[in-house]
Amino acid sequence: SENFSGDNPGFSRTENTFWLSQPFLLGGKRGFRKGIARQEMEIVRLSYDAKRRDMILAVEEAVYDILVAQQMIAFKQQAEEIARDVYKVKGSKMEDEYSSEVLLSIEIELSEAEMEVLNAKKDLKIAKKQLALLLGDSEVYPGECRESLERDYKIPEYAELKNCLLSRNPEILVHKIREEQGNYLLKYAKSERIPDMELSLGVRQFNEDDTYSFVGGISVPIPLFNRNQGGIQEALVNQKKIEVDKNATRNRLILELDEHYRTFQIMEQEITVLRDRILPKAEEMLKKIMAGYEKKEVPYIGVLEARRKQIETKKKYIETLKEFNVIIAHLERLCSRQFHG
Repeated sequence: SENFSGDNPGFSRTENTFWLSQPFLLGGKRGFRKGIARQEMEIVRLSYDAKRRDMILAVEEAVYDILVAQQMIAFKQQAEEIARDVYKVKGSKMEDEYSSEVLLSIEIELSEAEMEVLNAKKDLKIAKKQLALLLGDSEVYPGECRESLERDYKIPEYAELKNCLLSRNPEILVHKIREEQGNYLLKYAKSERIPDMELSLGVRQFNEDDTYSFVGGISVPIPLFNRNQGGIQEALVNQKKIEVDKNATRNRLILELDEHYRTFQIMEQEITVLRDRILPKAEEMLKKIMAGYEKKEVPYIGVLEARRKQIETKKKYIETLKEFNVIIAHLERLCSRQFHG
């Protein structure tokens, strides 16, 4: 509303105008903005996928901890039984065959074996609690986990793993998208040098003679001093930062892949030796000692030592098998592929 009051009486000579204006983005700004938004959505999706795979890895490790804890309880209970059998020497006819120091160590070993069984049960409870928390539940499942640590797997050669890492890992894909987004941001910054046009259209009323007229206009700002140099420079710096971050992430993940693959190869050989050579030999040695004991060629303590050695070998095999499965799970996370059967 114009020309009211002052030397004019009230609103008798006002000019009232009602108009609408619509800006028109020039230089492709709208397309660049849509491209930046699409890239941002893809980055969010890939970031979610990376977090999801981290959670899968954490759950797998928690399940392996439970499986190991269950096996450890069984092994420590066997060790307790052996220690109890040794303890039965006291009060028997064989007691006179041992010195007081040996009998005292037998007592200590039994007490330690009983304590280790209790600790193993606590470890199992903690492992179950950890899994429950990862799954968003505070209640510990009381049942037994019936999975097996001896899982099938198929790991390809290192070259294929590396190609898989570079083409499928969410962290690397995010940086590739950020590169595209950086290009959009630079193009958008350059397009800001082109001023936008605004179109307006409306109607004007003249109170003095109660007449109407239409008004319209096109406005375009003249960028005499602002060529968006600062925005363009910022976009260029952002591109360089994205390139540095991409190379750092790529090198870090390749190094991580190298370490896990090397560990995988070492542990695969170690498991093969334990399963195919050491465990059978421990079984064979126990059988021979048992046969010698039946012929009274081996003392009872020798039988107990052989059993203890067999249990320790089984424990080492289970622990190594657990670490081996964790390494495979790490390779799965890095390559975004399933290698377990």
